[in-house]
Amino acid sequence: MRTCSHMVLAPKCSIHPKRPFIFSHGFDHSTAAGFSTIFNPMLRSLQQITLQIDASKAMKSITTKFLDAVVDSVFQFVDLPRLPSQSNFAPVEEIGEPILITDIEGEIPKGFPEGVYIRNGSNPLFGGLKSTKSILGSSDSAWVEGEGMLHALYFKKQIDENDGNYTLVYNNKHVETSSYRLEKQSTKPLFLPAVKGDSLAVLSSLMLNKKVLDTGELVIFGVEATKPFLEIGIVSADGKELVHKVDIKLDRCCLCHEIGITQRYIVILDYPLIIDPNRLLRRGQLIEYEKEKYARIGIMPIYGDADSIKWFEVTPHSTFHFINSFEEGHEVVVWGCRALDSIIPGPDAGLNNDSKFFSRCYEWRLNMKTGEVNEKYLTNGPNQFMDFPVLHESFIGVKNKYAYTQVVDPNASFAADMPKYGGLAKLYFEEQLSSEENVIRTEYHAFESSNMFCTGLAFVPKEKGGIKMEKEEDDGWIIAFVHNEDTNLSQVHIIDGKKLSGEAVAKITLPCRVPYGFHGAFMPISFQPSTPSS
Repeated sequence: MRTCSHMVLAPKCSIHPKRPFIFSHGFDHSTAAGFSTIFNPMLRSLQQITLQIDASKAMKSITTKFLDAVVDSVFQFVDLPRLPSQSNFAPVEEIGEPILITDIEGEIPKGFPEGVYIRNGSNPLFGGLKSTKSILGSSDSAWVEGEGMLHALYFKKQIDENDGNYTLVYNNKHVETSSYRLEKQSTKPLFLPAVKGDSLAVLSSLMLNKKVLDTGELVIFGVEATKPFLEIGIVSADGKELVHKVDIKLDRCCLCHEIGITQRYIVILDYPLIIDPNRLLRRGQLIEYEKEKYARIGIMPIYGDADSIKWFEVTPHSTFHFINSFEEGHEVVVWGCRALDSIIPGPDAGLNNDSKFFSRCYEWRLNMKTGEVNEKYLTNGPNQFMDFPVLHESFIGVKNKYAYTQVVDPNASFAADMPKYGGLAKLYFEEQLSSEENVIRTEYHAFESSNMFCTGLAFVPKEKGGIKMEKEEDDGWIIAFVHNEDTNLSQVHIIDGKKLSGEAVAKITLPCRVPYGFHGAFMPISFQPSTPSS
């Protein structure tokens, strides 16, 4: 079974004509006097909108004009300043047509499959991240916000050449969500920054985070700021039917980014990184890590419901990414990249030279028979901070020997006030470093420059004769987007999964800069013409 992490953070607006806007009893009504000043010019702008009857196109046009009127009348957008160390977080334009790649150092290794390597990331329109100023206060974008863009590198084997010769093609493209299509019709942002800022300004946006897990069947889940806070569903293997859906019945909205899978269970993380719109009405913040609150892990049978979940209280944490989860005797073992705060910045923005924002590899052992919990760190030392883990997909949900991660560069991250990953690591779960330290062996891959950083790590299993090899778990390659801030060049590196500390076997220079982003995936695709059946 398989998990996969594709996170999209996108402010969204919903218009409910018959639903009144209700403030809680804790709302400061002294602010209400300013609302007429705000909405009178907005209403005058709305009066200029010509109503149309022509169904979908008309509604889309009206929606765009409505948002334009609101934004123009209430908010002033200002470009956020960008430090030199933040240069590769800046967005890029779509290149349009695919571009043939010719600049390759080394060779694509024999047994590397045909397919496409894709990485997602935020790529804001209109020049980059914005802040807003208004009578309500200010709100700022964070590096995780903005329209989504996919960067794709295609690997096609040459039919008439020896194995190992490939045609490589690169392209990039925005994800055409409904919010992206609306903003493309405009000349300025329509959606407001939603992560940080003054309470009443942030109140104008709604943040919705969703995460999809890919299994033999499709296990999906959604997180919403209002009830139901977390729902899990299962889609049939053919993708035609939602065969199971359950409300987990949480009493808060945890910013849950991923769930785990074992052979029999779904693993649910409930930790105190909480989205609470009501907090805004109390002049608090939308997203806040409440370290004094509880954290727990839920184990639910795959076709279970909220009443079937067995909950285990654990030390408070913030864990976005699972490494893996599996069953071992009476225990469910959960490995993840665990932090003591949220890497997504809140209103007290910034990493503040505090390593609690960075993740370390961590283990929870949950005894389904006794209810006992044992937890510990798996890594230590100067390169202990890691995130964005990957492993051979055939071992997701069962016990594995190896996994790979991106390694945080703390100094570069503090300087940029954004996370940067200056290397790669291979985790050897069955090799303990020493009995005293009780941590596992870790192998590292360093780039040739201290100003090179990676994103989009993925594992590519080796093929033989078009068949994926699964006898050896680490028989394959690590692939990642790598950017050199000294030269401003972006590359894709391919590294032997068995010898991670060695040199990259291939370095593919891309035709344009690729901003830092999030998750990568390699999808095998045959580009060869099919043989006609006799």
